[in-house]
This record gives sequence, C-alpha cells and structure tokens, in this order.
Amino acid sequence: MILELVILFCLTGIILVILRKFSEINKKVTPLTTEKSAKAKEAILEKELPKVKEQLKKTQAQKEPAPEDKSTSKLFKQLSRYLKRSDYPSAEKCCIKIITKNPKNSKAYEQLGTVYLKQKNYPDAEKSFQKAVELDSRSDYAVSGLGLSYYHQKKYPEAIESYEQAVGLNDKIARRFINLGSAYIALKKFEEAKEAYKKATKIEPKNLRYLELFLNIALKTDDKGDAKKALDQMLEIDPHNREVRRQLAELEK
Repeated sequence: MILELVILFCLTGIILVILRKFSEINKKVTPLTTEKSAKAKEAILEKELPKVKEQLKKTQAQKEPAPEDKSTSKLFKQLSRYLKRSDYPSAEKCCIKIITKNPKNSKAYEQLGTVYLKQKNYPDAEKSFQKAVELDSRSDYAVSGLGLSYYHQKKYPEAIESYEQAVGLNDKIARRFINLGSAYIALKKFEEAKEAYKKATKIEPKNLRYLELFLNIALKTDDKGDAKKALDQMLEIDPHNREVRRQLAELEK
C-alpha cells in the first residue's frame, strides 16, 4: 500500500510538471500564436508522456507477483502433505528450504509460523509471523497468526491489536472474533468481549459453541436483551433443548 502511494505521488508530480510547462507557454503566447502554442504543447507531451507510460509499466510489474519456480511450487506441495499428516518436523524443514531459496517469500513464513503454533513453540511462531507481516502487511492470515502467538504467551494487549488488525483486513471469519473476545476477557474487558462474540454469531448464527460463549458473556454483563437473543437462536437450532428452555424461562421471570 505504501509503495502504491509513493508511485501515485510520483505520477502526480510528473503530471504537475507537464501542467506547469503548459502554463508557462500560455503566459508567453498571445491569441495570435495559438498554433505555435499547440505545437509547443504537443512537443512537451511527446517528451513527457513516455515517462508516464514507463512509470505505469513499472507500477503494473510491481503489482504482479513474480511466478514461483517449479522447485518452490514442489516444496509447497510437499509442505501441504506434511501438514495434513501432522508431520511438523518435516514441514518445518520444508518451510526453511523455501525461505533459503527466497528469503522474501511471505507465505513460507506464514506456514512456518503455523508449524510452530502446532508445536506450541509460541516464541518462534511470533518471530515467523512478524516476518510474514513485515513482508506482506495486508495478509490477514499472518496478522491473525501473530495474534495467536501473542495470546498463547499471555501478551494480551499485543494479541488484541493484532486481532483487531486481522478482522479489519477480513471481517468474514467468525473464529477471529472469538479469539479477539477471548483476549478481551483475559483483560477483563467484558463489554468489548461481548461485542466481539456478537459479531462471531452474526457470521455463524448456527454455531452453538459461539452462541454459548455469547450467552455467557451477556449474562456476565447483565445484558438480558443479548442473553435472550442468544437463547432464542439456540432454540431455533435445537427446539427440544430443555436446558436452554429453562434458562429462557428463568431470564423472563
């Protein structure tokens, strides 16, 4: 994003230079020299437009990721197989091989971070996801992974910051709002946790586990309205649930 802004400023600068030169010509010519003025403008455009076109080509090239070579693609396929088999030592070695070939491969750092999370090696997971975010700040997966590594190390403020950034980049994954709510609960910020859980239940309205978490935090904050909403949703999913009916009746007393 920063790179695109810099390029945009550069293009704007080039256009301003062209317009300034047009202005200078217009000041010097009289109505009788309109034809000369037009030719002067054409000359400037002929000189400056190739620069603009070249800059646009560079911008397009920078937006398009370089294709992976066959050996890297093969390593990623191997990595996928290792992860499916929960063979994390082999997966770790595979990630390191990819990174050795290309130290700027953000996806390899993301997967390495995932491997370390699975191994409960949270400090190394943190370092891996930090590098992934450094290489690709728009990756919601990497930012969310960083939040998880912080959370498991009880770095709750940092976890909240990362989770907030992750849901800002992609607000369609319910589990990330649950993670955010859990981090808020760890800091006893129950109202914030309730809002996070509520968003999760809107994304996955039939997830009983999420509804239960939402119900519990609503009861804890003495929010009978939200508690009733959670119970009503739970009854829609499971109309014969006696415990839910009992809680609803108790709430309506």
